[in-house]
Amino acid sequence: MKHASEYYAELFRPGEEHDIHLDNSLWADLEQVTELDDSLLCAPFSEEVKEAHFQMEKNKAAGPDKIPIEFYQTCWGFIKDDVMQLFHDFHEGNADISRLNYGIITLLPKVHDASKIQQFRPI
Repeated sequence: MKHASEYYAELFRPGEEHDIHLDNSLWADLEQVTELDDSLLCAPFSEEVKEAHFQMEKNKAAGPDKIPIEFYQTCWGFIKDDVMQLFHDFHEGNADISRLNYGIITLLPKVHDASKIQQFRPI
């Protein structure tokens, strides 16, 4: 177990060769966002959240939460406050999104007729 844990920890750890830095002058000559645009982009979320949900096409694949868009559209009156609180927390930097892209890698041994195995015994 220790060997496998160390192997995958080392495999997915960023290497020293990935020390990448951007040149500070990279954006100097490009058009900048105006103060008005900046204030609009940084404004708290509003009814556009509802509008976005209701513009989504029905009967399509569900998102990562496996909840179809029809649920949000049909139950908006009940869930609006919770959904808007999530967006508010995200905007304020208070939403814990650290596990948003979290995953677990599990190694499963290939075993012939695995459904008949009663108990797995580690080596």
